[in-house]
Amino acid sequence: MRGERKSEEEEAVKKLEKEIEEAYEKKGREAVRELMGEIRRKDPILALLAARGVLKAIKAEYRRAYQAQRLQLRITISPKERVLFEACRDFCYSKGWLKQNTNRAFLRFCVELTMDNILKWMKEEDRQLARAEEELRS
Repeated sequence: MRGERKSEEEEAVKKLEKEIEEAYEKKGREAVRELMGEIRRKDPILALLAARGVLKAIKAEYRRAYQAQRLQLRITISPKERVLFEACRDFCYSKGWLKQNTNRAFLRFCVELTMDNILKWMKEEDRQLARAEEELRS
């Protein structure tokens, strides 16, 4: 008896999730609010379960979008540079610049620091070009 009720609830929740998704796709956020209001008035518990399912789907979509945008890098350090790499990693960790003393954390730190430095150089170069252009105009 209890198992039948649970499966009926699950089916009802799935049906509501689908209905909510369709409302969002066709009519937008306001339609979802209205639909959720109707469901909440009829059965608050069912509305909560449906909302959880929709939020779960939204989070999964966000993760997929994030995964599509992120850039994963893989590098190889030669054996002769390994000791220097490990010494630099340990130094950065001892200074508190890394949260974890791992190769991955150190590589991320190096890439971010390098990008920040390159951005500074690019901005300085732009300023120099703007100064040179200003001098030519004068």
